[in-house]
Amino acid sequence: MRLGYLALPRFPVQRRVREQPQLKGRALVLAREHQGVRWVEHASGAALAAAIRPGMTVARASSRLPGLLTLPYSPADEAQAVLALGEALLTLAPGFQLDAPRGLWLDASAAALKGGERPWLQAVVEACAALGRQGQAAVASERFTAQVAAGRSALEVVAPGGGAAALAFTPLEALSLTGRVDAVQVGALRSLGLATLGELAALPSGAVAARYGAAGVEAARLARGDDEVGFTPDALPEVIDEALAFDWPAQQLEPVLFGLKTVVDRLASRLQGRGQAAVRLTAWLVLEQGTGPVELPLRLARPSAQGKLLLELLRHQLGDLVVRSPVTGLRLRVDEACADEARQLRLDEAPAGEAALEVVLSRLSSALGPQALQAAELQAQLRADGAFRLKPFSPPRPGHAPAQAGADPVHLARPARLLRAP
Repeated sequence: MRLGYLALPRFPVQRRVREQPQLKGRALVLAREHQGVRWVEHASGAALAAAIRPGMTVARASSRLPGLLTLPYSPADEAQAVLALGEALLTLAPGFQLDAPRGLWLDASAAALKGGERPWLQAVVEACAALGRQGQAAVASERFTAQVAAGRSALEVVAPGGGAAALAFTPLEALSLTGRVDAVQVGALRSLGLATLGELAALPSGAVAARYGAAGVEAARLARGDDEVGFTPDALPEVIDEALAFDWPAQQLEPVLFGLKTVVDRLASRLQGRGQAAVRLTAWLVLEQGTGPVELPLRLARPSAQGKLLLELLRHQLGDLVVRSPVTGLRLRVDEACADEARQLRLDEAPAGEAALEVVLSRLSSALGPQALQAAELQAQLRADGAFRLKPFSPPRPGHAPAQAGADPVHLARPARLLRAP
């Protein structure tokens, strides 16, 4: 089986800068507290340039660079963000497996639909960039080979059976990426004078097993491009739920709207990856000082997965909202979804009136309730007051004429002759 790997260099820092553009170019670290001590987990480019490295204490890092910005690091939040990216890529890969926060494996069986593995990799990287993420991708027949190749090159295709050659000059430290070989075992291999995976692969298997046991055998097999761990796609969550916590409480509407756009874009990309459209959503504003969250229900007149429309509707609701405390976070959940039927492709741009109509209908439905939108249906009655009945309004799909119950099918084929033959 051919597998792709999308490497996301310094993904947690990427995500923070994407969600908060004012952090771009600043020296910052993401830290996690353990036994009362805060440790650096990830650092920005400016912090790395100041000789700050992951594994340092925050106190030591701050002594090297006064004014260093320290933000909390949450592995669960990073895994959720990588999961959202994987769902957005379902239009290119039928399955994915998380390796958060470093990246994720992708099922490359659909590469032929893009004209080959290299064009498929290019499409994956471009889709990642469109979502504001920088990534590097590779394809190989083994998980470990694809993971290593993606970390060193923007695009790389490892031919079947070429894993050993592709890994030959890779440092031994790459073995720790798998989680099956720890740093102590890598240090023991280095004590023999080994520096690369190619040198480890050249050793006799019996000698490696006798000296280092099962861990040494596993390391040697990985170095030869032999990875027995298969690809197991992650199951998709039943409920699409996105959340965002602000590093500083927001007291004005502008930062709330910017955070809302981030959450809506992620939710819309997940819907599009699944081929679904939202029918009902619920948004929450998390307030400071222990105040309960403010709930904002939203019902769309027509199912949609377009982030621009969802953002416009939520922005309209926020414009009339008054809260007594600063906003510390956002949450958005899809309560009801349906299949997103593909719309007919157009040679020109879709008319603006259609999008504006959807906004108006969804606003009315959210403000007055879905029962407020009614449509008239003709009835076979002679009396004028009984010739119609009201039913819930459901706009027709674009490009489709409404079907009439009991009507005979109409043949729209062009006639071969209009007049009778002489």
